Amino acid sequence: VLAPVIATPAYQTNGHAWFVMGFIHKELHKQSGEYGADAPERVSAATCLQRAMQMGMNASDREMANEAMDFLARSYFREAIGMVEGFTWGATDEILALFGRYEAIQLALDPGKNMLAQRSDLNRYLGQAHALLLDSDSGQNPDELQAIFEAAIGHYEEALRSNPEDYATQYNLAITLYNQGVRKLKTIGHETSMFELMEVQDVCIQLFEQALVPMQNAHRKQPERLETLKGL
Repeated sequence: VLAPVIATPAYQTNGHAWFVMGFIHKELHKQSGEYGADAPERVSAATCLQRAMQMGMNASDREMANEAMDFLARSYFREAIGMVEGFTWGATDEILALFGRYEAIQLALDPGKNMLAQRSDLNRYLGQAHALLLDSDSGQNPDELQAIFEAAIGHYEEALRSNPEDYATQYNLAITLYNQGVRKLKTIGHETSMFELMEVQDVCIQLFEQALVPMQNAHRKQPERLETLKGL
């Protein structure tokens, strides 16, 4: 009923109409059980409520709209974190898209909000999720394992760009680099040629040297941590 009315010029700038439409889509989203960054009812709900805020509302409508937007934002955030906790290879793009929706709503509610810390945390969690996948022995081929390793390092480095002093990111980056070196060492067997042995050793030394820097950084941040001392 509302859709053709809200499309008319008289209602295009009516904040209350867009507010009501946003609530309709929010309830349809809740009833449908849809999920994903592009879930249509959830996207429509956020779009309509943002339009209502731009058009202007009375104080009561604005308060309810803020609460509804907060609900939608948290639903995107919970879904992203759920996918990180149950991480599977290839899920990164959807996780980042979900977080992007969450971030956009948060900035719509508070344009001055700094999201760097949360984005840094997300990248650290993604780095850890990739590292756990490497340790799980879930049957990936060597090329996939290398891609997962590079993705893990990339997420840790992205996290450090936003928060270079974070102890957990520095420590986990060091451990992931070190463990990759250990995995390389374990490929050496009685059939390994001398040339292959030297090549593996060179790669391992490089990984261990790379691991030393973030481990030292983590140690400087929290010098009494036993895990870091063991790592060094």
